[in-house]
Amino acid sequence: MRARSPRRGQTLVLFALTVLLVSLMVVMTLSFSVKVRERIELQTVADTTAFTNAVATARTFNNIAVLNRAQIAHGVAQLGAQSIISWTTFYRSAINAAKKAFKDSEEPYQTNKDIGCWCKETHCPPMCQCGKKGLEDLKKLQDDLQKEDDRVDKLFESMDAAAGREVFFMQLAMMAMYAEQQEVFLRLENKLEDQGFAQRILDRISEGGNRAEWSAPPGAGSVSKDEVNGGALCLDDGAVCTPLPLTVAHSVNAAMGSRGWRFTTKRTDYEAHMTKLKTVIPPPDTITLTGTGTSYFTEDGPGGMFPPYAPAASAEDEGTVRTEYNHQAHGGNAPCPLVMSASVGPDETKVELKAGPSPVHKWMDGKDSSPSSHLLTFCLGGPSSCPGVWPAFLDYNVVQVARSGNNFGQPKNVAVIMRDSSRQGADPWNERYRSPFPSQRPKTFDASLAAPKRSLAVGLSTGVAYYHRGTLIDASIPVLTGDHWSEPPNLLNPYWRATLVSMDVDKDGPKDALKALNLAGAGVHAEAFQALLQQGYGGY
Repeated sequence: MRARSPRRGQTLVLFALTVLLVSLMVVMTLSFSVKVRERIELQTVADTTAFTNAVATARTFNNIAVLNRAQIAHGVAQLGAQSIISWTTFYRSAINAAKKAFKDSEEPYQTNKDIGCWCKETHCPPMCQCGKKGLEDLKKLQDDLQKEDDRVDKLFESMDAAAGREVFFMQLAMMAMYAEQQEVFLRLENKLEDQGFAQRILDRISEGGNRAEWSAPPGAGSVSKDEVNGGALCLDDGAVCTPLPLTVAHSVNAAMGSRGWRFTTKRTDYEAHMTKLKTVIPPPDTITLTGTGTSYFTEDGPGGMFPPYAPAASAEDEGTVRTEYNHQAHGGNAPCPLVMSASVGPDETKVELKAGPSPVHKWMDGKDSSPSSHLLTFCLGGPSSCPGVWPAFLDYNVVQVARSGNNFGQPKNVAVIMRDSSRQGADPWNERYRSPFPSQRPKTFDASLAAPKRSLAVGLSTGVAYYHRGTLIDASIPVLTGDHWSEPPNLLNPYWRATLVSMDVDKDGPKDALKALNLAGAGVHAEAFQALLQQGYGGY
């Protein structure tokens, strides 16, 4: 018994060492897993912020595109209203043209009257009689047309002014859409610049926890703002030209190409005019009207290649009026012509709405008594429009479309999220303790992984808003009917989408990421990131 007694208790020592080792492994595992979890959480928040920024950008661009299309639709509606004004006014031109044609028909009857009523020969009295009869009939026809013109005049003035106001209100609506575009875009800029979306995300994820450990430095948002703002006259690298477009030409051309309806582009139906004229001049006399009309935005410069574009919204109709006076049916006899035809043309009616002091609304032998009823406001579309009537709009930076190195101008955004990894009570096993060192005052030594000062973990993520129209597929035919992959980014079609991307999505991606880190105050992280880039790190 005495010989075996020194060996008692050795299992306890081994067990204690094993428990210590296991405890250390558990604590290390917990510490590592917590750090990994926190890093995953941080990166998830950064990715969520970047994706949210990209989605907001895409939705804003789609909103602007829809408003641009609505502007173009209002421009087309303006031309449609102009068409109706000109087409209606053409009736007054037809009245005056018919009067002139009947006046021209008087010549042979006037000749018979002058000769027959002067001479004493046996053939002279019939000439005098038919001449007088023809002049009386033609005079009555002209008087009937004049009465119709007077009747129309009483209705025309108020209706014409109402039509002019309608076109004017369309222009005001287009300007209001531009103001809405500006407001929507400004809200996006502000949210990107101050990382407003990130702040809302952090508020939600920290509910019931410590909000102070999370931060989204506003300085980093300026990089994202620069990506969407192309500056005045598209002089910067951003996606949208603000506050004025470089040119309004393609929107004007889109409105011209979208007129569509044949009545607006090439009207030839004047049956309603002739039906009404038949009630004024019933058979046996006839009035025939032929013509064509169109509406358009006028363009200055050789062939419309140079600004200003759309100085006026115009419409015009022109044609020929042919009349036939049936002398015989009215009881007239030879030697005067039994039927006398005449034509007047081309007869032109034109209405031109300008943003200046002299709008045009005229017709044959007539014009508007109040031209101001067809006055539009002065342009707000920049040097390519003024003087013109097309309002400003938010336009895609066409300068960037050809720059593949800048991702064709499609805006990326860089989200920077910070989390305090040295927060009190985060890891209870990472304790601070006081340790006196020789020749120094006692200092606090931080046994945790954090530095003595506040330590921030940084999450960096990049999103992009991109234009993708995709491929058209006809459901009834199992083949491709069109490919839109080559359509350049624009703000005329709402096909913007969003996704997360590598920071090197364009040539300035790494540089912009580094700039965002510096602006966020993450200097140490920026230095480490720059060192990685110098060693060839691509961020893939």
